[in-house]
Amino acid sequence: ATLHQAEDSHLAALEERRAIEAEHEGLGELADLGVFRKAHQERESLLERLAQLDLDEAARLREHAEAAVSEAEQGIAELQGRLEESKTTHAAHALAANLVVGDPCPVCRRAVEDMPDLDAPQEVSRLEADVATARARVSAAREAAQSVRDAHTGLQTRHAEFQGRLTEIDLELADAPTLEQIEEIESRI
Repeated sequence: ATLHQAEDSHLAALEERRAIEAEHEGLGELADLGVFRKAHQERESLLERLAQLDLDEAARLREHAEAAVSEAEQGIAELQGRLEESKTTHAAHALAANLVVGDPCPVCRRAVEDMPDLDAPQEVSRLEADVATARARVSAAREAAQSVRDAHTGLQTRHAEFQGRLTEIDLELADAPTLEQIEEIESRI
């Protein structure tokens, strides 16, 4: 009697397996379930990673960095304009610095008899220092903007790679069972 019960249990298990296989005939071999499970898991992982890539925030940071470069360049252009204006205003000081008693004046060509008493303009020196500082700011802003552009481009590349792999996986899983179906089939085996 025990042998008949064992045979009946074995036959019942085989019948159940055949029924499951028949029910899921288009799914391929049961061994494929592991492959499908891994593909589903990779797909979920890719979706999570895609969600973590914030392209909008990266684009905003890029725009901000590029705006900072424009602002710095605009600031240096303004300072250089003021410097040139100041140099023109104080051109007599620049000429006086190179005069030598007895030599001809570069403007009127008469011999210089005595040195003019002019105070050195502080504004030109200050503006020259400001322009040098502004150049350093422009350089730093450009470097920062390039780093942000590189990071943004890297995120875009990674996003495209993830999307490409996701498309491949979706094609692989087109006729495959869902993860829930796989779990149901495996629970019945």
